[in-house]
Amino acid sequence: SSVLNQGYPNLEYIVVDGGSTDGSVATLRAHAAKLHWYSSEPDNGMYDALNKGFAHSSGEIMGWISATDKLHPGSLFVVGSVFRDLPDVDWITGIPTAIDEQGSVTRVATLRRWTRWRFLAGANRYIQQESTFWRRRLWERAGAYVDASRRMASDFELWVRFFRHAQL
Repeated sequence: SSVLNQGYPNLEYIVVDGGSTDGSVATLRAHAAKLHWYSSEPDNGMYDALNKGFAHSSGEIMGWISATDKLHPGSLFVVGSVFRDLPDVDWITGIPTAIDEQGSVTRVATLRRWTRWRFLAGANRYIQQESTFWRRRLWERAGAYVDASRRMASDFELWVRFFRHAQL
């Protein structure tokens, strides 16, 4: 709901569910008119599901959130304005924030200076995936996939490929 509540007018909202039996499909059907595409079927893990979803996308700006992730109110408008006003910027990330189940902010991390070299050297390995967005052109230059052969850290591997082409 943090995505639908954004009110962002030009949104391709895609949901890929791994065949849940917890009522998720009923929720997807109830919101189907607001979704660009959705599926609920068994897959080979989260990264396989992401590749399925991205294959159905066509928007210029891309990103993903997982089932338990939330976006800050108005965040898609901020993301959209950054990419609109800074055409040379290919990817951005926000300041990592933790939000509890009641919607209260419980932690805000310090702002880091991101560089490819610091990232590859391990100085700041953690880039919060749910607050990271990129242009389709960067996605395509980096191979247009999330590595589905991994069980964990495929976002980290994707960021390594992104850093080969653009500064965060």
